[in-house]
Amino acid sequence: MLFQSFKRSAQIFSAFILIGGAQACLDQPTISQALVGESAFYVSVSNLLQSRSQTSNSSKQTVNLSLEKVASFPGTFESFTPDGQSLVTYEYDTEGGQTRIFDIDGTELASFTNTKITFAPNGQIMTLASPEEQQSSSNSDSDEDVEYTTRLMTSDGTDIMSFRGGWPQFVFNEPRIIIHNQVEDISHLYNFEGEEVTTLKGVFLGFTLGPQDLVTYSNTEAKYYLHDFDGTELASFRTSTAFPGNNFIPNGLQGWQPLPDGQRVFVSEGNQTRLFDRAGVEYGTYAGYGIGLSPDEQAIATYFAEENVSRLVNFEGEELASYQGFVMAFTPDGQQVITSSKGETYVYDLDGTELALLPGNFRQLMPDEGKIIATSPDGETTILHTLDGSETILYRGGAPQLLAKQEVLVTGSLFEQDTYQPQTYFYSIEGAELAVMPGTLGGISPDGEMIAVYSSEDSRTDIYRVSVRN
Repeated sequence: MLFQSFKRSAQIFSAFILIGGAQACLDQPTISQALVGESAFYVSVSNLLQSRSQTSNSSKQTVNLSLEKVASFPGTFESFTPDGQSLVTYEYDTEGGQTRIFDIDGTELASFTNTKITFAPNGQIMTLASPEEQQSSSNSDSDEDVEYTTRLMTSDGTDIMSFRGGWPQFVFNEPRIIIHNQVEDISHLYNFEGEEVTTLKGVFLGFTLGPQDLVTYSNTEAKYYLHDFDGTELASFRTSTAFPGNNFIPNGLQGWQPLPDGQRVFVSEGNQTRLFDRAGVEYGTYAGYGIGLSPDEQAIATYFAEENVSRLVNFEGEELASYQGFVMAFTPDGQQVITSSKGETYVYDLDGTELALLPGNFRQLMPDEGKIIATSPDGETTILHTLDGSETILYRGGAPQLLAKQEVLVTGSLFEQDTYQPQTYFYSIEGAELAVMPGTLGGISPDGEMIAVYSSEDSRTDIYRVSVRN
């Protein structure tokens, strides 16, 4: 329950200057239906191979992959520390849950019960958030009714100060931390010495408008607030209604979307988007959920969930083009639009002319290669397409991630056909299988040189050093 309460859905992904993004829209309940749906993966592997030409063997480069096991750790992998020299694991089978910090070599540094750990970007400061004991009169099991205590300490375990409240978040690269008190719907801004700088209305979203801004959302007042790093209120931005969730950020709240110039912001709710300047002055209202700007910044991309259609409109609200599905990205030259809809990926000219229909849910655009990474709706197949669909490569497993300057693709499968156990696969971009490893891919270190693989059979996390040579 503790860890569920910390899962924040307010994320904004950028694709060039596009603001709405792949995973962000997948997390929204009103939009996910349009993207994932229940439609079958209508092209089988055999038909797909017949209908698309595979990359020729002569064009493939030899990639040599080396995986050296570094150490094993008890529990499920949670994260690497920012410096990549330590990692955090979690064991679910102990009372309250056990969180541990280890050196990469396997030495245990610290252990905490029923605690969520968050590291500052410099990796030298961390917070430990734990739920307080419930009052005997309380009969609620909801995470929203739980109050938290947050400890600020150095990474070697030296306590700095304790705070009432949870949702600890560090302020970018500043020596600041924000703690949210959900009962009062107020956030407290502290420095790393534990001194309170000021209080802020609402919960900190972590999304800036300019490089020196903080943004909070107050559910009780139904407003976004813009602050400087000292907590001074610069402007407020109203919403039509407060969101449900008892002051927690509810699933799907992604209404604050800064534009690339740092001077304007979209505030979106359902099928309405409003455009504000950074002083809080409203410029205009547009139909649809605001996704982002066109590459020339002269038009707005919006999405209509009921129709499962995206539209490109100018700042006067006049429609310039429409596209099936949710706009995921623009190509680097700004001339093509990529959308995703119910297990399919579309490529359009900017004017709305359909250029290609590709099987799979869009995951990533490889701009240097001019290729699209997609996954099957069941998450068990990864597909690499050229933009025109003339070439297709298939990989076992989903949840694709790129390693070694996009030379290696890592995927995972929850039910490998032979073993019925999770597997992690390593492929060259050209489709050659380089390695297969039992377990679930947990994460990749900040420098990209180590990976964590979790084995559910014995609740163990293994760390491997990755080396790639051509």
